[in-house]
Amino acid sequence: MKRDNKGFSLIEMVVVLAIMMVMTAAIVMSVSSLYSQQVRRATRTIDSLLTDTKTLTMAKSSSYFSLRKDGDYYYAETTDGTKKQLSNNKTLTVKYKLKSGTSYIDVATTPVAISYQKSSGAFDKAGSVNVDGSVNLRSVDDYVEMFIISCGNREMKIKLYPKTGKHEVIK
Repeated sequence: MKRDNKGFSLIEMVVVLAIMMVMTAAIVMSVSSLYSQQVRRATRTIDSLLTDTKTLTMAKSSSYFSLRKDGDYYYAETTDGTKKQLSNNKTLTVKYKLKSGTSYIDVATTPVAISYQKSSGAFDKAGSVNVDGSVNLRSVDDYVEMFIISCGNREMKIKLYPKTGKHEVIK
């Protein structure tokens, strides 16, 4: 007797579904790892440039640090001409919180600049960045309290201390 089987057995279907589940889990883990790496890289860049700006100000002359979005990507820039792209990922976002504010401001809509006092290293002025990249600094009582860098569900923060000019990365 000849059987004309034209379907899959239950075992074949279970094996295929198990393989698909393993592959899906691997892809999800890879994307999550990529987002974490992008956030860590951007946070390290901002942290490093804040330190460099403070050092440059105290050693030589007045300088500033700025964050802005140009096109699809965020950039950190200092007076000495250092300009670094924070990430190649278009979904990365950088926000900041002012001392007087209750909500976070996206750097894409309102770029920000920070300068230090030469004598003490404390934060001196804050300001905005124009479309052409020029910076308007002004002495203010308000200051940037925190930066938040996020991509996907990954997030890191940089806490700023205005009286000392110090900053720390908070995971």
